[in-house]
Amino acid sequence: DGTVILVDVSWHKVEFRDREAYFVLANDVTEQKESETALIESEQRYREIFDNANDLIYTHDLEGNFTSLNHTGEKLTGYSKSEAMSMNFAQVVVPDQVELARQMLKRKLDNQDVATVYELDILSKSNRRITLEMSTRLIYRDGKVVGVQGIGRDITERKRAEAELLR
Repeated sequence: DGTVILVDVSWHKVEFRDREAYFVLANDVTEQKESETALIESEQRYREIFDNANDLIYTHDLEGNFTSLNHTGEKLTGYSKSEAMSMNFAQVVVPDQVELARQMLKRKLDNQDVATVYELDILSKSNRRITLEMSTRLIYRDGKVVGVQGIGRDITERKRAEAELLR
């Protein structure tokens, strides 16, 4: 029908009826290549959203070791991605709230359908206290929970303004 397709071609020189010939196999890989292209484009869109979000976005494994951090997270915390990848959440959460963070992780693991939204204070690299409104979800691989993705919105100024109003 005139449709252009992509093919993977393999060939072998053979002898056929006492003459040199080529046995050629052309395998249609159009759908496979289109799927690969769509996946690459989807990953690029996800990366752009992840990196350019206005909120801190991170992932960590089940032990709390960071596995990713977006640009906003770098700016907000003062830690580079490479520094964050060598850290555990217990190193950035203020000491008196580390247990709260662990409880929220346990709650999420115990009841995977429960919404987990809470406030948590962290310390930036320069020891500035930042209040985040956290929202987390579990990350699954092959049906098994392997980590957590979190989004943290900086509500430090809002909390300060609320405290001022209550005075």
